[in-house]
Amino acid sequence: MNIPLTSFTLADGTPLGKFPDSSPGLTIGGAIRWDNDSDPPRIVCMVSALGNVDRQGSAPIKLRLGVLKIGVHDSPTFDVSLAPMVSGQSRPGKRVDLTSGAVRGNDFQMVEAGEHLRLEAGTISYALCVKPTPGTLHNDEVEIVAVEWLI
Repeated sequence: MNIPLTSFTLADGTPLGKFPDSSPGLTIGGAIRWDNDSDPPRIVCMVSALGNVDRQGSAPIKLRLGVLKIGVHDSPTFDVSLAPMVSGQSRPGKRVDLTSGAVRGNDFQMVEAGEHLRLEAGTISYALCVKPTPGTLHNDEVEIVAVEWLI
């Protein structure tokens, strides 16, 4: 399932601004771009899990990011976290933290983060958080041009 980039907000729910006035921010082409920042802010969206609402056990889950790096000095990775929103619970379920592969070179690449995720019965969606891993983006800039959720 493709996740529209416009569905992401800052972690506090604030809509993303226009890059370069805001980092992360939306570019003129609709990508989400971060300036060079040693501790960049994360972005958040909700991802439906209704197709798996009655499943229990574990399932492979993968997030695929289409990324463009601007610069040749850094090899950033992305921190990804998933928190299940379970029907009947007032708080999210157990969060899962993942790290993507490194973005190398100065061109478009696909990077992935994934593992087997324990499914909680009644999970209706996941809070998905993404940000460049702190300490990996000092000189370059990076933008996400596509996000794909595979479960």
